[in-house]
Amino acid sequence: MFRSLLRNTGYALVFIGFFFLHGVNEYPGLIPYSVLGSLFLKYVLIAVGITLFSGLLFRKEQHAFLFGLLLLTFYFFFGSIHDGIKSIAPEGFFRTYRFFLPLIALTIMGIFFWLRFRKPVSNNSTRYFRLLLLLLLLIEAGTAAYHFLKQDSYENDLAGGKTFPVIVSDTSGTGTEPDIFFIVLDEYASSTSLKKEFGFDNSALDSLLKVNQFFLSASSASNYNVTPFSLASTFNMGYLEKVNDGEVLTSKKFVQAMETYRNNRILTFFSSKYYQIRNYGCFDVTGARLETTPFFVYAYPKLIDDRTAWPRLKREVGWHFTMNTFMGSDFRIPENFRQTKEIDLNRNKYNFNSLLREMQQESASPRFVIAHLLLPHEPFYLHADGSEVSDTLLVKGGIDEKKAYLEQVQYTNRLLAQLMTYVAPKGQRPRVVIIEGDHGYRSFGGGNASSKEFPNLNAYYFSDGDHARLYDGISPVNSFRVVLNKYFRQNLPMLKDSSVYIVNPSGSLEK
Repeated sequence: MFRSLLRNTGYALVFIGFFFLHGVNEYPGLIPYSVLGSLFLKYVLIAVGITLFSGLLFRKEQHAFLFGLLLLTFYFFFGSIHDGIKSIAPEGFFRTYRFFLPLIALTIMGIFFWLRFRKPVSNNSTRYFRLLLLLLLLIEAGTAAYHFLKQDSYENDLAGGKTFPVIVSDTSGTGTEPDIFFIVLDEYASSTSLKKEFGFDNSALDSLLKVNQFFLSASSASNYNVTPFSLASTFNMGYLEKVNDGEVLTSKKFVQAMETYRNNRILTFFSSKYYQIRNYGCFDVTGARLETTPFFVYAYPKLIDDRTAWPRLKREVGWHFTMNTFMGSDFRIPENFRQTKEIDLNRNKYNFNSLLREMQQESASPRFVIAHLLLPHEPFYLHADGSEVSDTLLVKGGIDEKKAYLEQVQYTNRLLAQLMTYVAPKGQRPRVVIIEGDHGYRSFGGGNASSKEFPNLNAYYFSDGDHARLYDGISPVNSFRVVLNKYFRQNLPMLKDSSVYIVNPSGSLEK
């Protein structure tokens, strides 16, 4: 009995090795080793548990092996099986979990009773599946070895590089290098868009920026409508060669955009200039990890884990049960909502306070400071005065999203008013401050709203007051081209200011 259980456990681990390496090979170089390690350990524990459970149900080794293999297949390929059924089933009931879950349960029960009451299974049947598992593992192991030896990160760099301009890193600057503050206000639309789409007059902010010597690109439009793509484009000073207009967003492309931003060329350049990189953003960047929880941290394990049963059901069905008490139908605020809210609000507070502190300081060496606030972007936690919106109202979906967005626009304006006090440099070092919305408001709903999603806030401060290189309509893709040309004697041409629309169904990959 023990030897049979040990053999079946061994083949369950072969199955896990195949599944795990298959996922790794789909996303080579994208998933951090720490994430892969935790996923692998979890999968091993699940496989051992399923093997033990199957061994308790069946005394015969062959029966236990086949039933265990069935359970492993349904658990680990749950998402793939469901997606396959949805791709061929007609619209309606046959695509829902009300059909799929009973179908899975009946299939498992049917095979259980078939194995339970039939004669012993021939060794040839089990031998076939065991050899198949070994073959699949060898194929995936060979593919993984190929990717490891190749070590080619080009595939994950959406910026490509074929048309990327050469930055002459050893060219001397025009004197003292400036401190650079790059401030992202997530989903902050332009004043023109706010007036046209919301009937909201934001001219007070425009006046505040101009009084404080900012150049306002009133006709600016973001280059992409999804955050990681927008930032990757801005920090690589070019359009993403591997992203096409109208392309449907996938999990893989989403993570590739995050990696393209993380390993961007601008920070590589400034690091070579001995800049201190201070990252108070939402994403890790090479050489400057966050001190807060990174945004979209779930995206990496999701690449593999989302096809398994529990994570898929938890995401697509489980939210309903977390809103009701265990013994009844009384409403409750889900714990994951509370945790996410705390992380989001604390990150915004930490990032903003750190930005204010940096702007009040002088340092011996130049700094490049990134600050990113998840404002006025949803979730709409805050009223215009900074007080919190009711959790119950947010969870139950009882808010007017446009009104809630404008509330957070007004709250963000209060933060900007505080910021203006510290914009001017405190010492002799020049200063550059760029404030931008990574994209405009996106939740218009109905019809083709693509053209409305790009108009963004985009403002520039140069401490010498020389804005001759700027122009109305300049977009983020050209921001650092201007900075490098002005302060580092580069000769980078301006790119055409245009927008690339990414289809993001229901914003599913940003929630």
